[in-house]
Amino acid sequence: MKKITIKNLSDLENFAKDFLFNLKQVSADKTTIIALSGSLGAGKTTFVQLFAKELDVKEVVTSPTYTILKQYETGEDAKFKSLIHMDAYRLDSTEELNPLRFDEFLNQPNTLMCIEWAEKIKEALPEDVINISIVVTGEDLREITVS
Repeated sequence: MKKITIKNLSDLENFAKDFLFNLKQVSADKTTIIALSGSLGAGKTTFVQLFAKELDVKEVVTSPTYTILKQYETGEDAKFKSLIHMDAYRLDSTEELNPLRFDEFLNQPNTLMCIEWAEKIKEALPEDVINISIVVTGEDLREITVS
């Protein structure tokens, strides 16, 4: 388990850049999943936006709270060829994942999936998920725990 204190957006950007640089794909055949947890306003979407920037995503990345899931193509030289951004906040059960073709998204090669509010669908996630918790500890302070 790794903990880091974030004091501003620049710290968060540096952390996201370093994290992505050091991130190893779980498998060439599977999606690498990052489960993000934290209260409203903690910075989960901002974190995914910073990943998207590092992966050279050209589209504007916004919270998929109402669409639940959005897939983005990354730049030619990016570490992953695709970024999937999911927000499970509005889901009441894992059965709601079926119409989204969630199982298919879990098995896309060379893909990074970031799931906000992942704790709501924990039982549907594989064991090799990377968990990132963002906790607000002050007005501009965040504590990030990676496990």
